[in-house]
Amino acid sequence: GSQVHYPPDPGDARNYVVKFDGATHDIQWTTFIPGSVNSFKPDEAGNITLALTTGQGSNGTAPIPTMPRLNTYFQPLCGDLDTPGLDAAVMMFTPTDELFYGSYFGGLGDDYGIAALPWVGGRLYLVGYSFAYANVPFHCPPTPQPYCYPSYATQSNLTGEALYAQLQYDVTIGLPEVALDQFANDNILILPNPTSGVVALQLGSDWFRTGIPQVNLYDATGRLVEDGIVRPSMGRGTTISIDLERTSKGLYLVHLRSADGRLDISRSIIRQ
Repeated sequence: GSQVHYPPDPGDARNYVVKFDGATHDIQWTTFIPGSVNSFKPDEAGNITLALTTGQGSNGTAPIPTMPRLNTYFQPLCGDLDTPGLDAAVMMFTPTDELFYGSYFGGLGDDYGIAALPWVGGRLYLVGYSFAYANVPFHCPPTPQPYCYPSYATQSNLTGEALYAQLQYDVTIGLPEVALDQFANDNILILPNPTSGVVALQLGSDWFRTGIPQVNLYDATGRLVEDGIVRPSMGRGTTISIDLERTSKGLYLVHLRSADGRLDISRSIIRQ
């Protein structure tokens, strides 16, 4: 039926999942999985979440079935498309064995999914490590905690870094692959937008070299609402938060100017 079933992988090692009947201990179903299954955990609703490391999504193929889930980060293609490499992946099955959610996670370079951790309140976390040198989907939270360090410290595929990601909570935080270039160079990405409260400004790579920017917020009439909105402790200056909870509904303009004056950009925010 709608169960996921794979033929054996041609490689030397083959992971598999087996479901047994709790009363009779008979095998109900079994399937090969094209990758290394590193964790296997149920959430509050009884869905089973798998954390995977797979090399099967490289070289232009994507045999891990991807399926979006509401309010959950979704990466439909592996980060190493057309390039040999390993990728982290997450798969979730319902208690009736249907595929409920599937996504890649990672960038250019080898990425490893070590554990998928469904948490209370509908949260889903992924922990692992990465050798990626580009395109990891960084998205620092709009609060000083938890610790957030967006980095390609090695700029190579030689030294790994640990990673963790909250994939799902109660707001849409997902970035499709096409959005990864939207905050490159001198651009900024505002999430969520529209908003009913706090927004996070993700800054492109050019801002990293200019010092902490000056940020001003204006309403639709051009009136200065707040100035100097800077959170230098967040992500080493790469993410800035703006709290609009006390403002009226409407259109606002956020203006950023780099410390050296070379970068100057404005973006609109809708307060709903």
